[in-house]
Amino acid sequence: MRKIKSCPACFFKFLNLNLILALMVLLLVGACASRKLPEEAPPKMASQALEPAGEGELADLADKIAAKFGTDVSSVLPMDRNDDALRWRLMLADLAEQSIDLQVFIWHDDATGNLLLERIVAAAERGVRVRLLVDDLLITTDEGLAALDYHPNIQVRIFNPWHGRETTVGKGFEFVSKMDRLNQRMHNKLMVADNHVTIVGGRNIGDEYFGISSKFNFRDMDVITVGPIAREVSRTFDIYWNHDWAYAGDAFADEAATADQFEQARKGVQEAIEKSRELLEQFTIEPQAWSDHLAELVSESSSGPMWVVYDDPPVSVAGGKQVRKIERLDELDVAVQKEMLIVSAYFIPDEEDIEYIRRLTEKGLTVRILTNSLGSNDEIITNSAYKYKRIPVLETGAELFETRYDAKDRLLSEDPRVQAQWLGLHSKFIVVDRKTAYVGSLNLDPRSLKINTEMGLVIEDPVLGEELARIAQRDMSPENAWQVKLDEQGKLYWVSGDARVTSQPARTFWRRIGDGFFSLLPIKDQL
Repeated sequence: MRKIKSCPACFFKFLNLNLILALMVLLLVGACASRKLPEEAPPKMASQALEPAGEGELADLADKIAAKFGTDVSSVLPMDRNDDALRWRLMLADLAEQSIDLQVFIWHDDATGNLLLERIVAAAERGVRVRLLVDDLLITTDEGLAALDYHPNIQVRIFNPWHGRETTVGKGFEFVSKMDRLNQRMHNKLMVADNHVTIVGGRNIGDEYFGISSKFNFRDMDVITVGPIAREVSRTFDIYWNHDWAYAGDAFADEAATADQFEQARKGVQEAIEKSRELLEQFTIEPQAWSDHLAELVSESSSGPMWVVYDDPPVSVAGGKQVRKIERLDELDVAVQKEMLIVSAYFIPDEEDIEYIRRLTEKGLTVRILTNSLGSNDEIITNSAYKYKRIPVLETGAELFETRYDAKDRLLSEDPRVQAQWLGLHSKFIVVDRKTAYVGSLNLDPRSLKINTEMGLVIEDPVLGEELARIAQRDMSPENAWQVKLDEQGKLYWVSGDARVTSQPARTFWRRIGDGFFSLLPIKDQL
């Protein structure tokens, strides 16, 4: 409910200066949390995804898609616009008849987070089974988890929670003593409605992912699919839902929640929505029929073979081995013939990745990469490792671009009324020869490839491939990105239109200071 709250950073990527100083203080002062979760999750009932709904708007949609493309394939539509990305999620909440499963890394206690939550609760009120699985990055209050879990049609589970719950000091000590466990975060992001329609991609739930944050907003990418792929996505959800590290919501309160607590929590959500009504009106506060969006999915979607790629959850048994599905670029198992386009919010390739890119360019193939600049990166600490990769990447012959924090094409990413201070890149997709694409939660950095769990879709569809290539090229254009180059002396410079600079675009002096500080820390393999 309104009590589900988290911070936007990505654990060791969110290891910013404040957290480092806090951990140092914690080690000096010493204290313990006054309440702790048990080391092992209390018994919980296993459950599985329901069979695809036999009736309802989404079942009818699936029938229309099957009539157009065939019963064995799924349709796909990219979600480039932030405002539409929220609308599609609201549509699934409003139209679900039987089930909603939602797995996410971060769920903010803000305007869009509360709006989506209220619509999901409304679905539960009309009889839809709801399962919500959220990573326990920095959830700060627990009562709302138990209150939301009280509803007979809503189940909440928190993945890999801090066992100490009530004090920051206690959590600091737990982090130091349980780093192997707490350092592994569930970064997966998906939503499935009625086991017919699914959303997979890079967006968490929060204002900056849907374009209404006044501080900064992200460019991001999801896809919405209709058809049998939903069942495959649901199976990955079930694996995490029933895992040992998934704690049921009622474990986060000393006493069982009551009906009054649920109603009070929901009232808080509704009051928060009312305070943001003017900004949220563009999405419509109340549920709607969504006939235009349903028609768009039928008329505008394309189709092709697709499959889910996902990491197994961390192994909780000593001596066990976790299976990771994508550890290298070449493990996408796609033979590049002409071109590879890489869009990754955080890009920290290792020597093997760089050698793979070199092999492609030596064959005369084009490799173009878009990531964040220091000025657009929401995680300065990530840039402190990435900046050392610029020259090795450029020496392979690849083209490298960095998002401008003042990018011009902002209407796709934010409501013009908010006039955010800056724009960042959060997309994660790869396009091969404009006919095969990966879209999901995976960044090309050590944290995504080796530590966090990730998931996404590989899709063979030239229509989607062309559209994603168009989006990548738009975001690499001089209006939206700096191109990073090497001069004759092997020194870096950045160009964007007529502008040329020889220092990385940073937006503020303090970002340069932070970047320099984090460069001194020996944690680059954790970023």
